[in-house]
Amino acid sequence: MAMRRRVFFALASLLALVLLVLTLLLSVTYWLPRLAGVWLPEGTRIALDTAPRWRQGTIHFPAVRYLAGDCTLASADDLTLGYRQARWQAGARRLALDSACLSQLPASDSGDASAPRTLAQWQALLPSADVVVQQLIVNPYQSWAGALRLTLDRAAQRIDYQGDNVQFRADLQGQHLTLRQLTAQAPMLSQPVSLHGSLTLAPFADGVPERGQLTGDFTLTQVPHPLRLALDWQQNQGKLTLHQTDEQTTPLVELPWQVTPQQIAITAGRWRWPWASQPLAGGVALTLSHWQQGLEATEIVGRMNMLTQGRGGKGNVVLTLGPGHLSYRQRVAAASYRRKQTGRAAILCGLTGHAKWFAARSSAAYRTRRAIADARAAALHAGS
Repeated sequence: MAMRRRVFFALASLLALVLLVLTLLLSVTYWLPRLAGVWLPEGTRIALDTAPRWRQGTIHFPAVRYLAGDCTLASADDLTLGYRQARWQAGARRLALDSACLSQLPASDSGDASAPRTLAQWQALLPSADVVVQQLIVNPYQSWAGALRLTLDRAAQRIDYQGDNVQFRADLQGQHLTLRQLTAQAPMLSQPVSLHGSLTLAPFADGVPERGQLTGDFTLTQVPHPLRLALDWQQNQGKLTLHQTDEQTTPLVELPWQVTPQQIAITAGRWRWPWASQPLAGGVALTLSHWQQGLEATEIVGRMNMLTQGRGGKGNVVLTLGPGHLSYRQRVAAASYRRKQTGRAAILCGLTGHAKWFAARSSAAYRTRRAIADARAAALHAGS
C-alpha cells in the first residue's frame, strides 16, 4: 500500500512538472521579457512577437524588439543563441538600430559604485563569444549597411564590418587599438578613402584616445596626384597634414588642433593650392563647440583667408563662417522648403505667362476688330 502511494505521488509530481514546463513554454512571450527587464535600464523593455523555438542546439527567436519608451531602439530578425566549444554563439539575419531613439534612454546613474566605469572593467565582463549579424542597419544611415562579425574575449576583441560603402577591421587588446582597414566611399571622391594605423584609448570608455597615428590614401577628381592624409596626436593636441604621395614638399594642408571636453579648436592652420592659374595659399582657424553633444548641437565658428599674387599686385580674400550648425534635419527641411517654393514659383510663372498670353491675344483681337471697323467706315465714306 505504501509503495502504491509513493508511485502515485511520483507520477503526480512528474505530471505537475510537465504541466509547469508546458505552461512556461506557452507563456514565454509574457514572462521572458519581464524577467529580462530586471537587468535592463529603467524605461526600456524587450518585446517578443512570437515564442522562441529550439533548433539544432540553439534557441531561435523569430523577432525581438528592444524599446526605449514607445520608440523601437533595436529590432532583430531570426535571432539565434547557442553554446558550443566553451563559447557563446549569437547571430541574427537582420539587426536594425534607430539612432533617433537614443534620446529616449534614461540618463546613466553616476552614483552606482558597482557599475563598470573603465574600459578594463567593461572588458572583464565580456564572455567568450562569437557574434554574426548578416545585415546591420543604422537609421538614418542606411547606405552604410553591412555584415558585422565580432570575436569577444576578455583579453582581446576583434571586429570585422563589410558593407558596400564602408569596410572596417580592427583589433583591441587592452587599451591598444590596431586599425587594420577602414575603407569608405564618399560622394565627392572618385576613389574610396583607405585608413590604417594604431590608437591608445583612454582608460575610460567615453574619453578621447590618449595618443595615436593614422594614415590614409585617397584621390580627388580635381587633383592630378594621389593624396596621403596623416593624423598624429598626443594627449589633447595633434596635427592633421595632407601631402601628395609622390612629393615631400610643403604640405597641402596643415592643421594643428587642440581638443577639450567643451570644444575642438584649429589654430594657425595653413593650406595651399598649386594647380590654379596662379598659386593660392592661406590660413584656417576653426572652432567646434559642444562637440560631445553630437553634430546637430555642435556650434561652428571659423575664418579662412586666401592670398593671391600676380602682375597686378597682391590680394587677400577673407571668408568668415558661423556661428552656426551643420544640422542634417535642418538641411532636409530647408531642401523641402525650397522645393515647395520652387513649385509655387513655377505655378505662378505659369499663371503669369498664361495671363500675358491671354492679354496679348485679347489685345491682338481688339486691334484686328478695330482695323476692320475702320476699313468699313472708310469704304462707306468713299462710297458716299
